[in-house]
Amino acid sequence: ASNTLPSKNVNWKQYGDRNSWGSLRGTNNGIAGSNFWNWMIPGIGKPPVWAFAAFIVLFAGIAGPVLAYVTIRARRPAWLIILFPIIAGGVTLILSGYAVIHDGFRTYVRSRSVTWYDLKSDKGFAWSRQTYFSGSPPRGGLTFRADSEVTPISWQNEFQTYRSVSHYRQVWEGDKQKFLGLLPHREQKQFLVRHPVSGLKPFSFKQEANPNFINHRPEEISLVVIKQADGTLLYGQGIKPNASALLESISDEDCSPLIRDAVKAQELDLPEGLVQGQQVSVIDWMQNRSSLASWNSFAPLMETELTNWSEDSSSLQPKSFILFLKQNQYIDRPLQADESDSLHVMVGSW
Repeated sequence: ASNTLPSKNVNWKQYGDRNSWGSLRGTNNGIAGSNFWNWMIPGIGKPPVWAFAAFIVLFAGIAGPVLAYVTIRARRPAWLIILFPIIAGGVTLILSGYAVIHDGFRTYVRSRSVTWYDLKSDKGFAWSRQTYFSGSPPRGGLTFRADSEVTPISWQNEFQTYRSVSHYRQVWEGDKQKFLGLLPHREQKQFLVRHPVSGLKPFSFKQEANPNFINHRPEEISLVVIKQADGTLLYGQGIKPNASALLESISDEDCSPLIRDAVKAQELDLPEGLVQGQQVSVIDWMQNRSSLASWNSFAPLMETELTNWSEDSSSLQPKSFILFLKQNQYIDRPLQADESDSLHVMVGSW
């Protein structure tokens, strides 16, 4: 890792202590939180609270008095015993149907991936945190590569979630592994996926008077930053798949804001309306559950480095690179899904 990560100011000692598992992976299920709520897919799987409240107001304020007036005028007040349950059941079906129609039967994903890659050896390692929501998850479970390390993530710690997280089954089938019960219907679930990668050949670069960069990837590169052997920085933006572009020189002072803007475009944050801080509900407090707020003492190594580069790009090592990608097809995904609010970064040496 120290030969691939393009930074010369990494304090590796802090990642070698007893907390290294959580620091290097960016999560630890032994501690509640794990930044769980920061990784939710915005606007998906939310209960129709306001629609439900509106139906209650209409039902209690209009349906009740109107039905009472109509049945009494028709001299059939006993009909209320039958009509009220029927209308209440209809309203419940409408609310349930609204929630189903709103989210549909499609599958949605939000992911954040970092691929460490060494162009000389043509090998690397991919880290991704993926959040899925599916209206119709596959009955056969989620399928991953056999060499992938898959870690389910919950807002509670592993000792409190043995019923809600550890109920899935892991099945090995040749060069694949399947997780059954990991993704329930219409519920957002998160997991961490880590695996080796090789043979990607993401780009080629020629150091000439007019430095030429060729994107060999099938995805657009929104931003590329390359530090040459002599310490000068080059950058390019909006490079289409399988296209070439001439890179321009840039100073450290001008490069840092570019990286910062690329990171902040998909910045992790609590969803709108979520209680901040260490506040919990009475029920959560009585059951000794941790806060719903997304805090975690394990700062992910890559998030820390992204922050460092956005503040001071001079910390990049010579002959290193950073690519910000629109998508990343090389991370191990168990499902085809509509992706949004995602960030994909490839870093390394050339």
